[in-house]
Amino acid sequence: GFFVELAPQGERVQFELNADSFKMPFGSTFELGAFGAKGTFDRREMAVTEFAGSVYGGTLSGNAMLRWTTGWSLEGALNAKQLDGKTFVPGLLESGRIDGRASYAMRAPDAKTLFAAPHVEGNFSMGQGALLGVDLTYLLQNGSNSGRTAFRELTGGFVCDGGNIQLRQVHLDAGILSASGSAEADANSNVRGRFATLY
Repeated sequence: GFFVELAPQGERVQFELNADSFKMPFGSTFELGAFGAKGTFDRREMAVTEFAGSVYGGTLSGNAMLRWTTGWSLEGALNAKQLDGKTFVPGLLESGRIDGRASYAMRAPDAKTLFAAPHVEGNFSMGQGALLGVDLTYLLQNGSNSGRTAFRELTGGFVCDGGNIQLRQVHLDAGILSASGSAEADANSNVRGRFATLY
């Protein structure tokens, strides 16, 4: 179902929206389930004071400010809770739930390209889970670079600019050892990084 309630508020209009699912417009393929939002709008901008929806087995909430007077811009804050790591980052995480906070900003000359090069910056944390592609214990003992590493906690910061992603101050606690470092991936999935391990 889809429900919208509108109420005049001076020169602005107050709105409340609820929907079973909501696909983000402006060239995005991102879709939220059990979506709800409220805020106000006028001829120049829309202020979403709060929104929330389900995605990747968890919830995503936040706020947004959309403006369209001189080009298009969208900015705000995001809060993620209990996103399924295996679904959110397939091939990298075998298991684990992701919590995080981020700010985002997008600018474009027209609405349809607004999501073409987003800037997103924030922090994330995960409880117990497993990282795919590297077995840290085996790597240190045998020089191999395949397998999985179970961890008790994984935390760090990230910056996403268009197709480039930077992971900063990442810390992985794997029980008998831990690892800290940073990594960067470009739009062509080329990954480079540096990590140090401690027993």
